[in-house]
Parts: sequence; structure tokens; C-alpha cells
Amino acid sequence: MKWPLKSWRLSQLPGHYPYKAMQYTLNQWELLTGYLADGRLHISNALAENAIRPFAVG
Repeated sequence: MKWPLKSWRLSQLPGHYPYKAMQYTLNQWELLTGYLADGRLHISNALAENAIRPFAVG
């Protein structure tokens, strides 16, 4: 599958802000595309955090 975001990111020059800002995206590319491929995965971990809050806070 072709990913326009990745193509754009690879075209940026190393000293420019978009390059620096998007470096995280490339470092996490496998996880990001895995999330997009599996609709069962949640983008937020709020449910897990809410579930453990009583134990962590109390």
C-alpha cells in the first residue's frame, strides 16, 4: 500500500522543521500502520487508564 504521508515525509530536508517534527512518525511507522490496518485497536488508552486509576491513586 502506498502511504502519501510517508512519501511526503521522506522528501523533507533534514534541517527543516517538518523533517524534525515528523521524525517521530517514521520511528513509529510500523505501529502506526498496524493501528490503521486493524480497526479493533483504539487510538486512545483512556479506557485502560480509567480502569487502573482507582489502584494507582488510592
